[in-house]
Amino acid sequence: MIDQSSQFMAILTAVGEAKQANADAMNIPWTFSQMGVGDANGTDPQPNRAQTKLINERRRAPLNQVKVDPKNTNVIIAEQVIPENVGGWWIREIGLYDADGDLVAVANCAPSFKPELAQGSGKTQVVRINFIVSSAANVTLKIDPSVVLATRQYVDDRILEVLPPTRKPGSYTKVLIDKRGVVVEGSNPETLADNGIKDAYTKEQVDTGLKLKAPLSSPALTGLPTAPTAAMGSNNQQLATTAFVQATVSAVISGAPGALDTLKELADALGGDPNFANTIINGLAGKANKGTTLEDYNITNGVPIRNPLAGGSLDIHGGSFAFLSANQEASVCQNCFFNGASWMRHDVSRPAVCIALERGALVVRKAAAGANPIVWGVSDAVIDASSLTFAAIRNKPTTLAGYNILDAYTKAEVTTAIQAAISGVIDGAPGALDTIRELAAALGGDPNFANTIINGLAGKANKGTTLEDYNITNGVPIRNPLGGGSLDLHGGQFAFVTSVSESSIGQNCYWNGTTWLRHDVAAPAVCITVASGRVVIRKAPAGANPIAWVSSPELVDISMQASVEEAEGGSNIARWMNPFSVARYVAKKVVQATEYVAGIAGIASINQVNAGTDDTTMVTPKKLKWGFSFSPTQNGYFCFPSWLGGFLLQWGYVYESQGATDYRGFNVPFPSACFGMVMSIEAATQGGHASGFGYVTQVIDRTKFIWSVGGSLSGGGYGYYWAWGS
Repeated sequence: MIDQSSQFMAILTAVGEAKQANADAMNIPWTFSQMGVGDANGTDPQPNRAQTKLINERRRAPLNQVKVDPKNTNVIIAEQVIPENVGGWWIREIGLYDADGDLVAVANCAPSFKPELAQGSGKTQVVRINFIVSSAANVTLKIDPSVVLATRQYVDDRILEVLPPTRKPGSYTKVLIDKRGVVVEGSNPETLADNGIKDAYTKEQVDTGLKLKAPLSSPALTGLPTAPTAAMGSNNQQLATTAFVQATVSAVISGAPGALDTLKELADALGGDPNFANTIINGLAGKANKGTTLEDYNITNGVPIRNPLAGGSLDIHGGSFAFLSANQEASVCQNCFFNGASWMRHDVSRPAVCIALERGALVVRKAAAGANPIVWGVSDAVIDASSLTFAAIRNKPTTLAGYNILDAYTKAEVTTAIQAAISGVIDGAPGALDTIRELAAALGGDPNFANTIINGLAGKANKGTTLEDYNITNGVPIRNPLGGGSLDLHGGQFAFVTSVSESSIGQNCYWNGTTWLRHDVAAPAVCITVASGRVVIRKAPAGANPIAWVSSPELVDISMQASVEEAEGGSNIARWMNPFSVARYVAKKVVQATEYVAGIAGIASINQVNAGTDDTTMVTPKKLKWGFSFSPTQNGYFCFPSWLGGFLLQWGYVYESQGATDYRGFNVPFPSACFGMVMSIEAATQGGHASGFGYVTQVIDRTKFIWSVGGSLSGGGYGYYWAWGS
């Protein structure tokens, strides 16, 4: 009977306790799906952990809500809404079922009658069960919104989540709306940019533009102001442009250039040399024609590009040896390069990775696809960890002095020399060049001879044998201490091997644009490759070309090692664990199995099975069967295993012995000893057992016995025996 002393509670069933323990131990999710209510056949039920069903279940339906109690994280709240058209019975017991259909929690409640709408009194009733679990971490709180009802409180809570009371009311010219059309925030921007206006100038832009205008009165012009060119012969206050002045001067000297419009200027321009044309021709003989290859300049200390790949790819390989070396850092890159200040992707839609050697360590840098410059997401050492900040890369010099070139004039020196030569055209000109005709002949009849020579010299380079002699910037200098065609490639502070798709450091192998080949087919091949955001090591033994890589495993770096939390959590399948982490995980997860706790138990030895005292190990089927045998035949036996004492009982149908040494053998030899045996004579057999008056039995040993019968049997009788032992 329910009264004020009655107790109401919710508990986990034995099945629920086991599933909770299994979820915690194995770190697997546990999901609740349905709730059942019943009338307990009119009784006052008490929850029992052994229950697998309700006493009298009246309704089972999906949950409309399941959540963790915000005041106690070890309490799970499950709720079901019973609509008004369902009922006609009392509610005294409640059960919670998981996704497997097992009853995992049971509760009793104060009796409540749920009327049906047809009875004239309908109501929507909420049934809620609160029960304690050891941990809610592995409980999956999930419902199917398509098959449940929502309480008003549930709807109010969800609305408050979507429309929190923190939004400030008011009028806004700019609002932010989420994907469901709800206003998230509002603002009133005061600038053109914040309002998205692009077809108007700001005050600052207008003021800046006005400041650039010159005044009409006495303007101080800068830069390159222009004006209309006056007509030839004009003599007024119109501005004289450089074009007007140049035309006037040209007319005076009949088209002679401004820098050569006097004899002195012409003589000075020719350096006082009456054979200036021959001098220039002889000088040009010592210059090299412009070219685009090392061979064009006869350069012997440059690295030729032996590249079978198109699209800007680079394949550098030498003879027996090939090296990439730098003072500070050397890298092999895929979809990335260093521009002197930042790391950049070739293709921003793809990830980038590089292997870098710095400060005696091998590090792997990785970054996902994204905008340039690259922000490395991973930069971990493979062998040890150390970081290195790039020093600024020095710019190449742009002057003759910067290259220490002493056999050429600078622009300023040429200008000075020409001006000095012109000044002496008339005054002090040599006898061989003191007339226009002599000068014209010396210039080869070219009215623009100076420009012609200067332009011709600009297209020539001093002869040399190195890249530096010709200012070549796209060749690789040979800094090679090795002979035999080997290649040692290294730079100053930095050295990189980079490409858009794949970069490799190879030993006895190279890519010819179609396949991988060995330099020496009698030696094995190996290469480190960065591609598709991974670092792999390819290996192949000696053999015929092309190379068929035997293995291509990914290089494991420090960033792929599981942390202590990840190792103990056991949820990340992309991390590896060291022996220490494995030991910690095993020590935390592995517990001794008991009748009530899931865990690990050892396999009992045969001595432990025979002793029968150890309650912490398991017995295998083989040991359970070991020593047990049975033969249900006329000459049969029944043998218990040694852990049950090893008792052996056997029986048989045998012919009478004919003498003291005419033995009969047991069906199964006793392993230890025969304790005894009994026999009975078969009456109706040959030899007249009916007239026999007795028999004698003697156990010889654990394998045999002797039997003889007194009377007139004449040695022709049969009998049955039982024998026992161990």
